[in-house]
Amino acid sequence: LNESRIKELTGEDTIAARFLFKEFFEFRPQCKFWIRSNYRPEIRSQDNGIWRRMITIPFDLTVEEAHKDKRLKDKLLKELPGIFNWAMRGYQLWKESGLQVPAPSLAATAEYKEDMDILGAWLAQRCTLEPDSKVSASALYESYKDWCKTSGENPVTMRKLMLAIKDRGIKRIHCRDARYYEGIKLRTDINSGEVSSDLLQDGFPDDGFNF
Repeated sequence: LNESRIKELTGEDTIAARFLFKEFFEFRPQCKFWIRSNYRPEIRSQDNGIWRRMITIPFDLTVEEAHKDKRLKDKLLKELPGIFNWAMRGYQLWKESGLQVPAPSLAATAEYKEDMDILGAWLAQRCTLEPDSKVSASALYESYKDWCKTSGENPVTMRKLMLAIKDRGIKRIHCRDARYYEGIKLRTDINSGEVSSDLLQDGFPDDGFNF
């Protein structure tokens, strides 16, 4: 999913656009965007800016061929006045209390966000949070890349990973010309041998990583 474009289109700001071979013009979107798909779009960011825009509406019911009502359209047409009255009652509720997101949609969206949280999965499987521990940025990234390789995920850059770790409230410190994160520890019983015990204690020398 092009997250920056979604934010742009749904941010209620003025957008510049043009028709083919025409001059540019500015407009403010007056619509809601819907995505219909059998598969959930991939969203790697966990920031509130994108997830407050996402509302998942699951369609979990599959009607088997033997149970399909071939005359459903005709039946609904006969009930059209009642359906209209039902819609009008819904409209009145919307005017009185606004559009409320139902519990199944909230649960489905929360599950969606959790499934997209690759960083959270790596942290849960390869790290523990311990106040008196610290790990070098390089060791964290090596562990993360190894986890991605094992899990079939594409790793983000070191810069993006460190920013995401920082967003989780894990503090960055400088020590002996290397960059560390305190309050976190790599699980030595799970992390591969590619991350040595020396790295877990001392880290790499300054590798030019900066942000």
